[in-house]
Amino acid sequence: MSSSNGAKGSTGPAVAAEGIGKRYELGETASIQRTLRALRPSKARAWKQEHSLQALRDISFSIDWGEAYTFVGANGSGKSTLAGILSGLIEPTTGQVTVPERTIPVLGLSPGLHPEMKGTENVYQYSIALGYTPDDIEEVMDKVLDFSELSKAHMNTPIKRFSSGMRTRLTVSVVLNLPSDLLIFDEVLAKADTAFKGRCIERITDLVAEGRTIIYIGHEMELIRNLCTRGLWLEEGELKQVGDVEDIVLAYAASAVGADEIARREGKNRERAEAYAALAQQAAEATSSKP
Repeated sequence: MSSSNGAKGSTGPAVAAEGIGKRYELGETASIQRTLRALRPSKARAWKQEHSLQALRDISFSIDWGEAYTFVGANGSGKSTLAGILSGLIEPTTGQVTVPERTIPVLGLSPGLHPEMKGTENVYQYSIALGYTPDDIEEVMDKVLDFSELSKAHMNTPIKRFSSGMRTRLTVSVVLNLPSDLLIFDEVLAKADTAFKGRCIERITDLVAEGRTIIYIGHEMELIRNLCTRGLWLEEGELKQVGDVEDIVLAYAASAVGADEIARREGKNRERAEAYAALAQQAAEATSSKP
């Protein structure tokens, strides 16, 4: 994985992925099997087919500086694997990615927090783990506390006593106030209350206007439509569609619940919903016909 420098107005994309593939080996004996496979190369192909999962296949896309982007798809479609690869936490089996040096991933609920440490201590530990210095943290600490709306009493309490929503507040408040070029959110706001979620959306919108790049992954389609401008749709590890977020969301939703339901929810654009459902069906048939 390589890094790009700059911000909005820089030449080239903020994020570039070319031919990304990821294969996981399955089963408790995978490491032993790898050794045996190395000793018996003739058995390698059959073993790989039977005991592996192709999580991503030949994924290519790019994201501009200062863009809010989304990945949509059902559970198990490869969204989190792709986010992990962009974050540098997962090594791709094939392909290359380029991301900004100052990339902050927030994958899942309250990652990197230690339950026995106090709130303030976790802010330091989490930020240092992301590559920031104590001076960087001091500069944003007041902003973190203000944004999270957690009291001093809370911040002096071990976070094992925090609710999941409070842990989300702490984590998100840290990353939204540290200097960065790319933020990757994967299922982060699921436990946030409506008021805090609204503040996060406003803050993210401001960051995008400043030139930050955002990747937001989730299943809240209305939030995604309001927050993002472009995105991609993954299905069973394959890239189904890339483009405008409205097109992506409607195409994905039409494939999942059908054109009639989409038309009912939208209250309009029935022809558009039916067209996307037809495209989704064509894509599914093309995929199933592959050898």
